[in-house]
Amino acid sequence: MGQHPGVIEDRLSDFLCAVRHALDYAIMPDPDTRVAVREILRKLPARTTVGQTPEPGRNAACATFESALLAAENGPALTANVAKALRVLEPHLKWIQNPNYNARNQGALFKAGQTFVAPLGPSDFGGLVDAGDVLLSAMLMAPGVHYKEHHHAAPELYVILAGDSMWRRGGEPWKRHGAGALIHHASRQVHTTQSGAEPMLSLAIWYRDTASHATVV
Repeated sequence: MGQHPGVIEDRLSDFLCAVRHALDYAIMPDPDTRVAVREILRKLPARTTVGQTPEPGRNAACATFESALLAAENGPALTANVAKALRVLEPHLKWIQNPNYNARNQGALFKAGQTFVAPLGPSDFGGLVDAGDVLLSAMLMAPGVHYKEHHHAAPELYVILAGDSMWRRGGEPWKRHGAGALIHHASRQVHTTQSGAEPMLSLAIWYRDTASHATVV
């Protein structure tokens, strides 16, 4: 597929509009999440100029993407609209894996089954637009993948698009979340997640300290 900047910008704009709408009308589970969403909405650009067009493509960890995306498109209306916009934008995106993670510190199943795209992010993340203090990605986890405990300076908001999954923050008990759920992690808060019997597709948004790196506990 050709990488015409005008087409990409229109599709990215539609995707960002869907993300904004989903966040605007999402059910906030707690005050910290509400504050995070307000900050993210202030920082998300309404429209962008694509300044970088990395070679798009999928990797081996994308094997479950189509089934996860289809489930997301048939999920709750707000997140379904995000998934539909992602489907149109995805052919222009480059799926990557975090080079700081490997089979030793995250496990072989994680390495084989976790990947992400970053429509808003630096070029080394395959991003279309470097938006500075906000990094917006879509993360895919195959069934039964454990994202081990880790933390990072960047505060983070997850928006689940598809797939039931288990999440834990710090010393809190495990909690099950499904499509439409918002999960907030404060700066340096240790957190972990485990996908269930179906693949999990989510948005992951860093909205400060986006140049920081995650540390596995």
